[in-house]
Amino acid sequence: MVEIQFENLPQSDAIEAAVNRFVMRLEATLCETTRCRVSVAADASRPVSGGPFFVHIEVDTPEKDLVSDEVSDIDVCVALLNAFHDMQTRARAHMRNERVALSACDRTLAGYRPRA
Repeated sequence: MVEIQFENLPQSDAIEAAVNRFVMRLEATLCETTRCRVSVAADASRPVSGGPFFVHIEVDTPEKDLVSDEVSDIDVCVALLNAFHDMQTRARAHMRNERVALSACDRTLAGYRPRA
């Protein structure tokens, strides 16, 4: 389940589509994501000029909740890219450090094929 929140900027179909694409990639790493919350915010003190934009991501898994602290950039797309890159790094570290047991999803990603 993906929750996207916009603060100090209007809802955008393009931003939502980008977030959903990033979340699909992230779910391929984690496999067992129970919730993903993405907050995209603009600086309230600069409503006319736009930017900087802040992105905060929270991902809940059965083992641990992962958080990417606010990442910012003057371009909303760059801020999203950097925030999801940070979360992808955290997700890989979580999978490596926790040595999460191989689920069916993990085996498929690792190239596991059951015998016919």
